[in-house]
Amino acid sequence: MAKFSSILLICLLSLFALAVCVPRTSSNLSPQEKIAFPVSLQDAGDSSAGVVMVKSIVSARPGDLIPIKFSIDRSVMPTNFYVGLYKTDTLDFIRPVGKISASDVGILDYPNKNEFTFYTVLEDASKKYAMFILALFYSTNANGDAPRLLYVGKEIVSYDPSS
Repeated sequence: MAKFSSILLICLLSLFALAVCVPRTSSNLSPQEKIAFPVSLQDAGDSSAGVVMVKSIVSARPGDLIPIKFSIDRSVMPTNFYVGLYKTDTLDFIRPVGKISASDVGILDYPNKNEFTFYTVLEDASKKYAMFILALFYSTNANGDAPRLLYVGKEIVSYDPSS
């Protein structure tokens, strides 16, 4: 019995640590940051050299953590990463999802490849199934300045609020 309770305690502590320590975006963006997103992904330009997004197709429900994975060339020094929500058909901007400081981004288990990941939560007010694009951007200017967002890449998200 003692062995079972110690295993259960370790599992609970691991889940708690995972929930608290997972690097995730904050939806607390300044007005300057909110208007810095391109109106359309067609206006975002080419993917920025130095940061490459690992593209994927993700299925999400309300409250799910969605992984954003990318690799960085060490010649690029981002200060913040931003995630925006876009329509799949017109590529038009819907709203900002969040931002995370570069210092808070977690490293994956690939030390030689400079691969990183963080998580974002997609909460959509609609009650129906939808497809979205999550676009990743970064800025290199210090906090307080209006950010110039550089486009990195995108991933498709299948959003199903009913499951």
